[in-house]
Order: sequence, then C-alpha cells, then structure tokens
Amino acid sequence: MPDAEWPFYWYLRDYTNVCYGFPTGCDKANPEVIITGGDAIAKYQSQYATLENGAPAFLFHQYHLRSWWDEGYKPPACVPGATDSCEGQPAWGGVGPLLWLSYGDNPPAHAQFDPGLALMHVWQWWWERRAIGSTAGTTDMGLFIRSDLGMSP
Repeated sequence: MPDAEWPFYWYLRDYTNVCYGFPTGCDKANPEVIITGGDAIAKYQSQYATLENGAPAFLFHQYHLRSWWDEGYKPPACVPGATDSCEGQPAWGGVGPLLWLSYGDNPPAHAQFDPGLALMHVWQWWWERRAIGSTAGTTDMGLFIRSDLGMSP
C-alpha cells in the first residue's frame, strides 16, 4: 500500500489479517484486496487488473483518498527579483491573498488587486459556495478486489 497506508493503519487497527508493504512485506501470495496509492496505482493496475484467461485477476477502481482546498492565497515563498534569484530556496506558495481573491490560482501577467473581482468572489463563496481557485487537489488510491470473490470495488 505505498502512499495509501495512512489512514488505513487506524481504520484497520482491529483486523488481524492485514499486511502493509505488499508484495515484499507480506506472507500472503494472493490477497483478497490490495489498496495502493500515488505513483504505484498505474503500475499495480497494469500488473493486477489485466486479463488472465479472459478475466482480470482483480477488479479495480480509483478513489480520492484525501482532498485539499486550493492554497493559492498563501504568499510565495520567494519572489525572484533583481537581487534574489531564489536559487535553492523553496518554490512552494501561492500568489498571495489579494491576487488570489481577485483572480484565483493563475492571475494574468502583471495583475493587480481588483477589489470588485475580490468582492464578487467572496460574495459567490458566501452565497453559492463557489470555490475560489482550484478544487482539484487530491491524493488518490487504487482499490483492487480479487475477481473471484463476486464483489465490485
């Protein structure tokens, strides 16, 4: 379960027939269920959810394990300028609260704070719950259930 172990350590704490670190950390050669995440989803999908004798060994479905709101309101960690190239410094951060309220994650070049746009976006959030910025941030997981169990993921 690389990249998907948490929160399953907690959710499955009372189950005794669970192994983490499949396939190397497990004694079980043919598990009933495999949960994986991150970059391993595609690898596991091609390995375990492919056809064997006309049917896949595992049925597969991808889910959002964790989601998070856009963080574009955060000030940038470093802004390159004439005296600082930001070489070797953290690149995380957003565009800052004022530009974010006006334009979301991707303001146009040389954008300035626009109070009218900011007020409109705040109003849309309050009354319509329309998000400001991106809502696409997720960490995904892949759920594989052995096809001979008669269950769907």
